Amino acid sequence: MTTTTAPFKPTIAWLRSFLAANGQPDLARRLPDDYCWREIGQAVRAGACPPEIVDAATAALIASGNGWACYKYCLSVKDRPDVRAAMIASGVGWACYEYCRNVQDRADVRAAMIASGDRDACYRYCLNVQDRPEVWAVFERRRL
Repeated sequence: MTTTTAPFKPTIAWLRSFLAANGQPDLARRLPDDYCWREIGQAVRAGACPPEIVDAATAALIASGNGWACYKYCLSVKDRPDVRAAMIASGVGWACYEYCRNVQDRADVRAAMIASGDRDACYRYCLNVQDRPEVWAVFERRRL
């Protein structure tokens, strides 16, 4: 099966258009007006969406470097190393915090959150995941 892929955009319109163009119009119509990776994940697990369609959408997602969308994918579809790496590379500290909180507390993701310098994400991490001194130190730094 050949898939068609336009550059990824973190919108419901992109995903609906992508699915419809790749022979999945019923699934496209079922998606809510939100990040809808949950519905894609359910369709994948039920065998209602061919793996090559998911792989093509995933490749477009990874190429986009959209950290938030990568987090949602890992949460709702599958925690894939390539998607996780794209999330880490995005430098979005808050997405890394949510990943650690809701998917898995991983050292590489935590390091990316720390490197982002996102004080709020680090504060929430210490409150909701684990109180770690290296994370707490980011929050304690004064803003210049």
